[in-house]
Amino acid sequence: MDIQKHLKIFLEDQEVLDKTILVGVSAGADSTCLFHALTRCGHLGSIHVVYIDHNWREESKIEAEFVEKLASSKGMIFHLEKIKGITPNKDSNIEERFRDKRLEIFERLYKEVHASALLLAHHKDDQAETVFKRIFEGASIGKLSGLAADSAYQSMRVLRPFLSVRKKEILDFLNEGGYHYFHDETNEDEHYLRARMRGSIFPEIEKKFGKNAANNLATLGEKMTSIKEYFEKKASSYFQLLCTGPFGSYLDLTQMLSIEPLEFESFIRLYLEKQGACISQASLSTLVQIVQDKRSGKSVLAGDLEIRYENNLLFFLKDHPKDFPIEIKVGSLPFNFSYMGYQFIIDEAKPATHKGSWKDFWKGEVYFALNCDSFTLKWPRNSERSNGKTLKSRYIEEKIPTFLRGWVFGVYNQEELMCHPLLTKRRFFSDTKYFKLTINSGRNFGAKNSELVLEGAKP
Repeated sequence: MDIQKHLKIFLEDQEVLDKTILVGVSAGADSTCLFHALTRCGHLGSIHVVYIDHNWREESKIEAEFVEKLASSKGMIFHLEKIKGITPNKDSNIEERFRDKRLEIFERLYKEVHASALLLAHHKDDQAETVFKRIFEGASIGKLSGLAADSAYQSMRVLRPFLSVRKKEILDFLNEGGYHYFHDETNEDEHYLRARMRGSIFPEIEKKFGKNAANNLATLGEKMTSIKEYFEKKASSYFQLLCTGPFGSYLDLTQMLSIEPLEFESFIRLYLEKQGACISQASLSTLVQIVQDKRSGKSVLAGDLEIRYENNLLFFLKDHPKDFPIEIKVGSLPFNFSYMGYQFIIDEAKPATHKGSWKDFWKGEVYFALNCDSFTLKWPRNSERSNGKTLKSRYIEEKIPTFLRGWVFGVYNQEELMCHPLLTKRRFFSDTKYFKLTINSGRNFGAKNSELVLEGAKP
């Protein structure tokens, strides 16, 4: 393969041939090859070369100086960064911790220089190792796609132009060009999984299954990428049906013609990824079974989120208030109070003819009507009556989710329950006074405590 030509075509296809880019250069063979190929492929934009010192090896200072000289010789901007806060040792997850730190550094620089992409030198052999590792870790279908040629980390675009290039081709490029690079001996320390795969595991696999084994694993990763994209496309129909409010989101499964487990799992993982959460395969399998068996009231946890199934609705719940604490007297408007990380605002409203329900409450905006100026908010008992029926009966009748029933307040005039924000409202006469209740998530208005805070009146 003509690596220089391959890189130019890749950058053209990704529309970054004339853009500002970051390039990770460690002085090893792979990144040194990427550096020299960049200098020869006609890149027209600004190039920022980044060397990250792990504070691990004595040779890193020499390597940093080498990379700096390379960058300055081509008029490129050089950045020396050092990882702090990680003690060099041989913990099982030390490689992942360093990787995460590197990405944090890259993202900071990415924003500082207004880059369009970060280029990394992962190649086809790296891809094979990644797919192999994830197979035995029990990774999901999406993760079996391995490394992506074009991906994102937070707000950063990450490009890997060498994923179709074998390690041997990289070494041939360097040898033919007479380019010097450094050999990192820690890559041969088989205490680390990557080193074991390169030094022992893959040679043994190729001995048993042929020299094409690594290439086949990389090809599997490419095929899994296509499968991942297919399921992500299928999952889009689920996202279109999501109803989101201050307490989280819910999905009305009655609107789905059918629920295919693999599509459903893909949606769940994608949704949680957007929320910065994850779920174990065991919990995901349990959730699929809950939905298939229609086991109402059952739930699983995914980090800080609870995923709960009730009456063909699937709820993704943030922390929500429990057991509304005390009576709150509402006088002058607007009236605000915050509780358990949520802000409740009551204000006057123009006459509303629409009917409200728990679904309006969930979205964070519901109307109610009274024939009095002041009222009290407090938690109602299930035995109290509304429209001639007990609240318990009306909860069942209106299919109010059980987790909402225990903490949402009722609106009282003295000791009489006038209305309930979760229950369908009847039409009122022209002299009725209308009110609007708005709920905001604490993430939106900055509430950080779980105490009851009032503005406008005292309880």
